[in-house]
Amino acid sequence: MEITIYAYSHKDGAFAAPGDSGAVVADANNRIVGILTGGAGVNESTDVTCTTPYYFLVHRIKSSFPESYLYPAPA
Repeated sequence: MEITIYAYSHKDGAFAAPGDSGAVVADANNRIVGILTGGAGVNESTDVTCTTPYYFLVHRIKSSFPESYLYPAPA
């Protein structure tokens, strides 16, 4: 389960850099979208980055640790 992020313009540089795995990715309203897992990097025509959706992670963690508190995922 992944969300793929395509940059508006590959000329602006990469969305993510080596070592960014595990970083939180937020939307324009500062809501957590996912956790960065990797990317292809910038090439001649595009920049592709992948994230694991936050709601998916919350579900997986809560099923194993039901008493854990996680930042609420948007509905």
